[in-house]
This record gives sequence, structure tokens and C-alpha cells, in this order.
Amino acid sequence: MPATKKRSLEEKEGETGSQITDIIFDLKTTGLNVCDEITEIAACTVDGKNTFIAHQPELITHLPETLRKFVDFLVLHAKGGKVNLVGRMKLHFPFLYRLIRDLDCFARFEEVIHSVDTIKVAIRVSYIQPSENSDIVALAELFKKSERSPYLYSTAKTKFLQSEAAEICASSLWVLEREKILNEGAIKKIARAGLGLTQLREEYLKGGYRALSGLLSDENKENIKPTTDKKKDKKKDKRTGKGAAKNLMKYFEKEINRN
Repeated sequence: MPATKKRSLEEKEGETGSQITDIIFDLKTTGLNVCDEITEIAACTVDGKNTFIAHQPELITHLPETLRKFVDFLVLHAKGGKVNLVGRMKLHFPFLYRLIRDLDCFARFEEVIHSVDTIKVAIRVSYIQPSENSDIVALAELFKKSERSPYLYSTAKTKFLQSEAAEICASSLWVLEREKILNEGAIKKIARAGLGLTQLREEYLKGGYRALSGLLSDENKENIKPTTDKKKDKKKDKRTGKGAAKNLMKYFEKEINRN
């Protein structure tokens, strides 16, 4: 099968109305959670000739200034157009967004970013992190071999904000797993629907079991399983929100009786 030529976003300038430049970026962090600490941020143009690198301890000591310089780097090499920001991992974009959104350079960041992309996993696995600036340049070389799959910045931002909101909701719901009211999967699905413990409690106080059941059985939450205890999971309720609603009703009733 003949190889297809990978078109750069610069070649699509006429289609988009403005020049779009690929910028490769990479982060090193202390973990895989968006709240973990960044230990290095690097970026370069696809040809590897222009690089930006910041390490600890300077990165942490002067983080706001480092991020401003990073945005300056993006704006400079966008050359009046916009940037397709290419990362090694999808998770790196939320890390970056979380750090920049509270700074005075955030408006410039949003203005210059057109889309985000990730180096294809099959190509990425061959990547061995060297040292210093050859690290990010090696990623740029891999990107040249990788299939392109960019998606608009606005889409990436929406997905991250939804994920962040779900994490906040889930943090209020984990008590229900400890009490064996809901299992982990149910909690994650409810959280992704934007519901936390407070909203569930208010719904129950407002309309009882029927209100809870309706809230948990709509099309976005139809596959919620009720508990971690299989003996308590009736077959007819197992794939709906009804079993979850019954267990939540009992939980809230106990809360009311305790108070």
C-alpha cells in the first residue's frame, strides 16, 4: 500500500485563511494527574532549529515568567498566524492549560492556538528520551513520521473543562463507594454527567425516589450500575439508574435520621 504524503498545516493556509505552524511541545511531570507538578517544559519548531526549554528548579521558582516566555515563543514562531500545538501525550495539554489560564498571558495563548495534536502512539513508543535540547528535537523528528490527527483548540478546551468538572463532582461522591452505595463505575458516570453529592441530595429532598430515579435513568446515565455488592444488585435494576436511586434513597434517609 503506497504511503500517503503527510500534509503540513502550513500547506492548508489557503483553506483556513491564515498560516498554521506546527510547534512540538513536551512536559515532564511528577505523575499522570493534572494536579501533579511539572518538572520540565520544552518546545521547538518542526525543523528543530528553534527551541525553548525550562527545567527545575528555575521552572518552579519562576513558573509564571517561564510560561509567559513559552507563550512568547509560540507567538514568535506563529509569524502572525496560528499554532498547531503537538504534544507527546494528550494529557499534557490539560497540564499546560491549567497552569496558563490564570496568568495575564492566557488571552495571547488562546489567540495563537488553532489546534492541538498528539504524536501517534505507534511512533511514540520508539521514542527514547535523550538529554537537554536533543530531547524535544527527537520528538520533532518523530512527528514528521506520524499521522496527523489534530482537533480544534476549542474542542480540546471543552473536553478538559468537562473532565475537570467531573473530577470535582467525583471528589464529593467517593464517600458513596466507601459506604458501598455506588461502585466506582457508577460514580464516574454520574460525575461525567455533572452531578455531585449535593445535587443528588437536593433532588432527593425535592422529589424523593422518583426524582432520583429520573435523574439517573436519562439517556446520558442509563448504564449506571448501583453498588459494589452483587447480592444487593437486582437483575432488573442492574443496567439502569433505578438500583442506584434506591441505594441513594436509603443513604439520604439515614442522613436525615442522623440529623
